[in-house]
Amino acid sequence: SSRHLFETCRRIGHRPKIIFASSLAVYGGNLPEVVQDDTALNPKTSFGVQKAIGELLLADYSRKGFIDGRAMRLPTISVRPGKPNKAASSFSSDIIREPFNNVATVCPVTADMRLWLMSPRQAVECMIWGHNLGSESFAQVPVINLPGVCVSVGEMVEILGKIAGPA
Repeated sequence: SSRHLFETCRRIGHRPKIIFASSLAVYGGNLPEVVQDDTALNPKTSFGVQKAIGELLLADYSRKGFIDGRAMRLPTISVRPGKPNKAASSFSSDIIREPFNNVATVCPVTADMRLWLMSPRQAVECMIWGHNLGSESFAQVPVINLPGVCVSVGEMVEILGKIAGPA
């Protein structure tokens, strides 16, 4: 669908601005302590591969002047509203949201697993910010890793206990 959108924009011919919501899923394997915007892509899931393809197509169509493309790499969005879903990262919302709703949930990872998180509200703010940046900010690399909070699952559960109580 991204390729079809980019190709339609190319045919229209007026270089529209495209904001592509990408994901930390484009990374995988052993990562450096600090992940930069230009850290090599190495997706380990189909979702990550699709996001990497979207980023590369966006960069190519932007380089050719067909679109004004900006890819914004989102951390895991937590706490997402609504019911649990089948996304691999869904547990990061579930372990916080479900106890407040008196619903049992299972955490499929160990307490020492570290997550890079952003709130839904902050994600919207960052997308607006990226839209409003000048094109020159994306001239070299049309991708920006958005800021997030790095926290372990154990730290999340500990803070939940302090806020909601041990039960």
